[in-house]
Amino acid sequence: MKHFCIVLLSFLCSFSMYAQRAQNMPMSDEYTRKGKDLFEQKKFGEAYRIFSEALTEADKDLSIKKDELALYKTFCAYELRLPDAEGQIKNYLKEYPYTPYGSELHYMAGMLLTENERYKQALKEFDQVNERYLSKRQADDYLFYKAYAQMKEGETAAATQTFKKVMDRKTRYQVAAQFYYAYGLYTMKDYEKALPYFLQLEGNPDYANNVPYYIVQIYYYLNNYDEVVDRATELLKSNNKENQTELHRMLGELYYERQNYGMAAQHLKAYTEKEKKLQRNDLYMLGFSYYQQGQYKEAIQYLTQTTTTEDLMTENAYLHIGNAYVKLGDKNNARLAFSNAVNTNFDAQIHEEAMFNYALTTYESDDTFGESVNAFVNFITQYPNSKHISEAYRLFGDVLLRTNNFKEAYDALLMVNADDQRLTATKHYLLYRMGVMFCNAKRWGEAVQYFNDAIACDETGAYVGDCLYWRAECFYKSGQYALAEADLKVLFGRSDINQNPNKALAYYLAGYACFAQHKYKDAIPYFLSYTAIEKDKMKEMHSDALNRIGDCYFQGRDFGPAENYYARVIGIGRQGADYAYFQRANIMGLLKKYDDKILLEEKLVKQYPKSDYADDALYEMARAYQMKEEYPSAIDSYNRLLASYPHSNLARVAAVEIGMTYANMGQQENAITAYKKVISNYPGSEESYTALQGIESAYIALNQISEYLAYTKTLGTVITVPSENKEDSLTYVAAELQYTQGNLKAAIIGMEGYIQNYCPVGRYCTMAWYYLADSQYQLDNKKEALKAYDALTKMANNQYTEEAYTKCAELAYDLQLYDSARVYFSQLQTVAGKIELVNAARIGVMRCDNKLERYQDVITQANEIVKDGQTNEEMQKEARYTRAKAYLALEQPMLATADLSYLSSQTNDEMGAEAKYLLALLYFNQGDMDTAESEIMDFASKNTPYQYWLAKSFILLADIYMKRGDDFQAKQYLLSLSNNYKGNDDVDDLIKERLALIAERESERVVTE
Repeated sequence: MKHFCIVLLSFLCSFSMYAQRAQNMPMSDEYTRKGKDLFEQKKFGEAYRIFSEALTEADKDLSIKKDELALYKTFCAYELRLPDAEGQIKNYLKEYPYTPYGSELHYMAGMLLTENERYKQALKEFDQVNERYLSKRQADDYLFYKAYAQMKEGETAAATQTFKKVMDRKTRYQVAAQFYYAYGLYTMKDYEKALPYFLQLEGNPDYANNVPYYIVQIYYYLNNYDEVVDRATELLKSNNKENQTELHRMLGELYYERQNYGMAAQHLKAYTEKEKKLQRNDLYMLGFSYYQQGQYKEAIQYLTQTTTTEDLMTENAYLHIGNAYVKLGDKNNARLAFSNAVNTNFDAQIHEEAMFNYALTTYESDDTFGESVNAFVNFITQYPNSKHISEAYRLFGDVLLRTNNFKEAYDALLMVNADDQRLTATKHYLLYRMGVMFCNAKRWGEAVQYFNDAIACDETGAYVGDCLYWRAECFYKSGQYALAEADLKVLFGRSDINQNPNKALAYYLAGYACFAQHKYKDAIPYFLSYTAIEKDKMKEMHSDALNRIGDCYFQGRDFGPAENYYARVIGIGRQGADYAYFQRANIMGLLKKYDDKILLEEKLVKQYPKSDYADDALYEMARAYQMKEEYPSAIDSYNRLLASYPHSNLARVAAVEIGMTYANMGQQENAITAYKKVISNYPGSEESYTALQGIESAYIALNQISEYLAYTKTLGTVITVPSENKEDSLTYVAAELQYTQGNLKAAIIGMEGYIQNYCPVGRYCTMAWYYLADSQYQLDNKKEALKAYDALTKMANNQYTEEAYTKCAELAYDLQLYDSARVYFSQLQTVAGKIELVNAARIGVMRCDNKLERYQDVITQANEIVKDGQTNEEMQKEARYTRAKAYLALEQPMLATADLSYLSSQTNDEMGAEAKYLLALLYFNQGDMDTAESEIMDFASKNTPYQYWLAKSFILLADIYMKRGDDFQAKQYLLSLSNNYKGNDDVDDLIKERLALIAERESERVVTE
């Protein structure tokens, strides 16, 4: 400071005082007297050299007194401000501790230390000074510098008293001492005593930058606000820029207290623009001032910065932030702000308003975690006498009708326990919706109970008809067909049946309920009613109903109408046409119109080669040729079946039929050849033993008994000749009995014994292995079951081959043997007879590749599944989902975008919900914050039941706001998520990490008082 520089000038005038006292000391010779003369001439450098040389000589001549020389040398070092001046003083005092010049030397040390801002050490030196041994000028310096050091060390009271002594002495320090004395009183909050001293200095140019400001501060603290406003306003007009920031703050606060919000905002805004570390209270006043002027965006900007600590100010701020967002039409952010106001409960009135406004905005904005229901429950239970209670009840009932979280809504209704007609209707609705929810989850018994409760709750309720339909659905799915039919009859008798949205489906279901009870005549009118109501004649269900009508007439052997309905399905040409072809062909067979039957079967095979009925069609075609005694054509049809569908269960039968057909034609040699193929291709199967009997008959017909016996001797490793061992049959039958009676452990022992003793050539080896595998499977012995099913897969083309591969793949996958599971799934694709199973096997291969992190193989397999039009929607979705995750794992996010977009349109299933999150994350990682935010907001509006992925999306939204520097908005979402998300997973930790980071960043900007 300037005052400190003034003091330093005093040092240049003080040397003569030391010399005056030291002059009386005896000097050793003229050489050293020369040094004294130079000292008095202020030639301290030359004098210092002379005294230094003299001290060197003194070491040689003991008659020379060194203390005088050392003293003068020390004086010179002090005046020259040599770096070791302090050290020389300390050395002198150490060597000559009883020197009469101790006070002067301690004084000099204190002055040097003060100059070097080492105030604590300076005070220690000053404490050893006896003022009586100092000259007046030295004493003035000593007192002022001591006071200054005390002030710097925080000893304000002592410093103030010392400055008072200096001020009373009429020294050159008097004005400076008065300033510091007043300043000391000011810092000790003795404002009334400090004010007159500052006022006396008001016109002094040396203090023009400071004194007016302190005067304003004192008037402020003394509540003389008119003086503050007048003086601060004048100061702001001056060229003096010092302390303007604080003046703006004071004026802003005063205008705020006077409710002059325009001027308050003007000055507080100027304050915030110049001050780096802002006080929460000032930010609150600025934000509130903007709010009162209707400048809501600006109000939000500053009020948000005050919410760093949970207290009444934060509660107030959140309430006004929420109201400001409401004024701006942003109900979502208003909801978040009111939510946080509710969680900072310091004032009952504010809390009530905040809680109602929170409930109101959750009602009007996207309800993500059942917030609206909980908000109204909390408000109604906490403030039953509120002026808002009637409105709260009305909105609460409406919220319960809108939510998809029906169980939580119903529980909430019970918590409120309000006996009100509106809520009775709401309870009726919620019970109905919970029934539908459990029905969709295939929990039929629980669903039925909810439907029962819904009907009992309000027998005239709007959803009684829907309850009857869905309860019938549950009865049907659980095999209670008569109960299903009974409910549907009641539904059809209701006056509101024509308004029921499930009317068409109800007739369809009633048809099936009768069909399942073999009440075919009763089923027909229901199916007919459905087809009459259904407007979309190309719908799969419509074709299905026509087929069932055909089946009902077929079962009644009314073939004319049956054929007519099958023909209508064929004409539509959609799903079920292959079945209709097959059934029409059967009718032709029953009518002995074999040519027509053959023609229809041929069309089926050509038009639908991948149909599940294609192999049956070829078999029936062959049978029709046999009925016509066109045996070569029959054999040709059987061979077509073998060639096109080698893994069909009918393939083994067809192979035997070829042999039988040749035998019927009298071609015994060809019959023998055909039968031998059965034995070699299907060893151990029932068909192989049938073939062996056929071979025996053929050789007898040819009178070639020796050839037959020779042939049977070659079968030792293939099958057992029936006449060889009756024990084989008895052992197997005993074990089979245990299996059929459900004694699975005994069955296992029996089958293992049979296999050990008679396989691989025993007649019942295939069935023994199957029963053993199934027993182990039912007992959940997965490893043992896998071994048994694997043995079946190695027994070529047996009747259990398809099931064996299916179970092997399933068990290996469950046991996390993914390499083995992949092999089984691949083989299943080859042997499966039905297209659904082929597609399931392809999905299995893809899943195994995914588990094995073979992501490129995953993509290849998924591409094939997606391109195949015969895969169902669920498989398509899984393939796209797995492919997208593979692309992400390979760090090829752009290639994942299309699949994620496709999946994210359906957030009601888990894959779609995760895809929606991953799509937003993908955009975030690309730096496209706006698109990422848009995806998240769209997700929030979907009312997804998969709350985990929505929660992760909101955390990502917080990351977006933090990237933009909008920590408040991020904090809003995180706090709301923390309050409303009920999951037990990593979400809570992710929230805490981000809130901690925000708190750290807030502390760098805002001072918490």
